[in-house]
Amino acid sequence: EGKSALIITCHHVIEGGDRKITVKTINGFTFSNVELVGSDPVSDIGVLRVVDDAGATEFPNPAIFPKSGELAVGTSVLAIGNLRDCFCFYPLP
Repeated sequence: EGKSALIITCHHVIEGGDRKITVKTINGFTFSNVELVGSDPVSDIGVLRVVDDAGATEFPNPAIFPKSGELAVGTSVLAIGNLRDCFCFYPLP
């Protein structure tokens, strides 16, 4: 089996998983060996696993997540998901 990577996406993009999922990256790579790991429609998050069985494809650079203590005002962030105009707040434990 080749290298694999996880991709975080939105649930609404991949819902109806009875169809084949293909991932195309911004740098032109295409992955057709894609598995739906899981998704949650409430938070609109989905996780895919892509596998490079051919061994010839170079994976894109992975995201690097800093520790919370390294963040400061003005730090760029990325938000994934879409609450579809539903604002739900859950208390922290």
